[in-house]
Amino acid sequence: SAVAVPAEGTILSAADAAGAAARAAGPDAGPLPVVTAAAAAARASARASREELDVLRTAGVLDAGALGLVLVLDALVVAAAGASAGAEAGAAAGAAGARGPAAGDPGAGGVSVVRGSMDAVTLDQLLDAGALPSAPDPADAVSSVTDGEAEPHGAGSGALELMFVLTGPAGEQADTVAAGLRGALAEVGDSVVVVGGDAGTGTAVWQAHVHTDHLDRALVIAADAARAGTLAQVHVRHLAAAGQHEWGVVAATSAPGLAGELAHAGAVVLLTGGVGATVEPLVADDVERAAASTGARRVLLLGAPEVTAGGGAHLDVDELITVPSATDVHAVVALAALGTLLPVGLPDLGGDPVDAHAVVGEALAGLTVHATSAAAAVDLLERAAGPETTVVTALLDAGVPADLPDRLAAVLAGRVPDAELVVLATGHPGDGVQLGVEIAAPEPEADA
Repeated sequence: SAVAVPAEGTILSAADAAGAAARAAGPDAGPLPVVTAAAAAARASARASREELDVLRTAGVLDAGALGLVLVLDALVVAAAGASAGAEAGAAAGAAGARGPAAGDPGAGGVSVVRGSMDAVTLDQLLDAGALPSAPDPADAVSSVTDGEAEPHGAGSGALELMFVLTGPAGEQADTVAAGLRGALAEVGDSVVVVGGDAGTGTAVWQAHVHTDHLDRALVIAADAARAGTLAQVHVRHLAAAGQHEWGVVAATSAPGLAGELAHAGAVVLLTGGVGATVEPLVADDVERAAASTGARRVLLLGAPEVTAGGGAHLDVDELITVPSATDVHAVVALAALGTLLPVGLPDLGGDPVDAHAVVGEALAGLTVHATSAAAAVDLLERAAGPETTVVTALLDAGVPADLPDRLAAVLAGRVPDAELVVLATGHPGDGVQLGVEIAAPEPEADA
């Protein structure tokens, strides 16, 4: 019931198969035979997922959620094997066999280690297909399932992924929150999942997920549901940016209008406010979770330098680099500097690998940000724009006059005809304006 539109060929199918196999093992079977049967059935279901879901067949891949469940269940087999061996022979690694160290083995580091599980699934896929499938076009790579049928993103099915945690009071009304959220989110997107309920502590907690092309409407739904509670971990990601690569970006902002823009530019966005409901302050775990979801080895953090203090002990990335970015303009300029290098991962462009930190640092070194009102913005730009200006970024709150972008463009055309004007809406109420003025970096002096 947590999934609004269940579909075959997903983790649901693998879980169903695992449950049936576990029950079929019989009431007298011990833990190891039960979990072994469940893992084998989930694995078979994952292998079959490509034939059950058209979008997987088209992309030539297996279902990621089903494969994730295979990993979990294979780890459970390793743990159960270790426990069984320990009980029967006092040797924690004995029954684990070729799968890797058992749970009790010091080499496991306290975590069940599964060696080769995913490789074997991938090998099965390649043997079945006869060849390595070619990479899909980025525009077609991300799809969603609606009523059991796949639709490519960009065709209205949902290019952005929104996730959030909702906390509210427990009680009779809490029972209807999940159903209400599920129905409302299904009207603005797909792949809707809402789980949670009474936490037994006087509060109720739900986690929600949706793929949408209407982020503004989805955020209104989240805020409406949080009228009597709070939101946390409000996480926005462009689905086409998913995948492993060298560099990623996490951007924190309180401007809901910018969340989609930053996500489309390749960042994982943490929304810290501006949605008409109380959003809990970011903590280190929020940032680390967002960093891991970039799929990158090294991650730049924009807009939330304070949350990493003392954190990072359990990062799933090699390096998290905080970039000083006092305003949303800094985040916009940083992502613009990376340009087409995100989200494909800043590849080696024929020379040394690209250093995203250096690219962003150079761009921000030439940036000056001015905060003003709509009434004063034109005069301020007249004074701030000069011969060396290359780009002006204007972030406009919702209450600015409709003709302000044209007036700013006219000023820039008169002062610096070759400069570019970028205008973005923040979604904030009021008539505030942030102007970011960039100048070209000086050319390095030639050696004598």
